Amino acid sequence: MTESHLDVQLDHADIPQTSKGNPIPGRFEYKADHESCVKAYTYAIPMLEACCGAVGVEIAAHAVVTQYFEEGQANLDSLKENLPETAVIYVTHPGTTTGDPSYWDIVISDGPLTGSYDGNCIDTDNTMSSGQTYMVRVFSSYDETVDWSKIVENPGNLDLVNYVINEEWLTRSSSSCGGVYDYGEVQRALWQLIKDTPSTVGLGTWSPTRQYRADEIYYDALANGNGFVPKCGDKIAVVFVPENKQVIYAQVIFGGVKVSIALCGDLRRRGDCLGRRH
Repeated sequence: MTESHLDVQLDHADIPQTSKGNPIPGRFEYKADHESCVKAYTYAIPMLEACCGAVGVEIAAHAVVTQYFEEGQANLDSLKENLPETAVIYVTHPGTTTGDPSYWDIVISDGPLTGSYDGNCIDTDNTMSSGQTYMVRVFSSYDETVDWSKIVENPGNLDLVNYVINEEWLTRSSSSCGGVYDYGEVQRALWQLIKDTPSTVGLGTWSPTRQYRADEIYYDALANGNGFVPKCGDKIAVVFVPENKQVIYAQVIFGGVKVSIALCGDLRRRGDCLGRRH
């Protein structure tokens, strides 16, 4: 909250309000500005003396509230609104041409997402050909209006997916079995999070050691990624769904899109409540 207003009366009619019964917070008896923002605020109200057998009090409360962001946390609503509905993507596998090594390299040549992105596969039920162009629908992985059950087998782990792609695994070594983590192990861990039956297709020669490193990524996400929200400068998984007449015809993938400062901020909302307490 950045502001709060409160009025307490014995009679409902004594609360400042319009002729239609809408509260007038600026005329409430108690008010405060909260410059540093607060999640709760306590008012000490003197006891009211009731007469003529009256019981209970009438309370009207109003607050100016701000959506809370941790340390430059991304404004997910703004991100969703700034994404295009569709895009044309060009994909290559393995993704070793631009950016960091990844399962896919994704290139978009037009629109607000123009650029190159490190990409990963979401589903193995469909295929996608390297060196091809696809028309896709575009979604933020945090868009709660999407029916993710039609796209991802375990949509409840999409926050963990975002956690994984921001942990810079390719710069780290396993403390248990040695060796630097590679993009195939990251992809395998992502499949373990979002697929009922994970795969090793396209990951190169698989071995128990690589599986162990993939498990380390997987279990780290389970332990530390719950509720993860990207901050300014982090990446967010933007999902690309090749779809024709509502039928998914190719592999669903995502690209790690950097959250710009322009998409970090707050949303101001006003809320009124005129109620009774006995």
